[in-house]
Amino acid sequence: MKKILFALLILLSFSQISGAQEKNCKKYQNGVFKLVDTENNVTYLIERNGKKQFEQIVGKDLKIEFEVKWINDCTYTLHPTKESIEILKDDFVLFVEIKEIKENSLVLRMYADKYPNEIITNEVQIVKPI
Repeated sequence: MKKILFALLILLSFSQISGAQEKNCKKYQNGVFKLVDTENNVTYLIERNGKKQFEQIVGKDLKIEFEVKWINDCTYTLHPTKESIEILKDDFVLFVEIKEIKENSLVLRMYADKYPNEIITNEVQIVKPI
């Protein structure tokens, strides 16, 4: 009986350890992603490389540039550049967390510093990780 109980405890500890593993977000820190906003019928193409992120509405020439600052492997902030602030007519910091990694997409949770209670969750398609 003690052997069975000991074996169960070992199995439980292994399952808790494997379930507690952190998601590997590092490979998605750079790449090309697509966000489809079905509510507004707009598709965004997002390209993140190093400390820069560019966002563009598909079919439009205008690109918005952000500075990326990683807080940890799965959380980062986006700061619009001076040129982008002029286009957006607003200065803000966007906090983004990769909440879930799926086979072909990422689930992101985000909010702006000016509106911390307005949390948005979006799923972005992985077009090309770099």
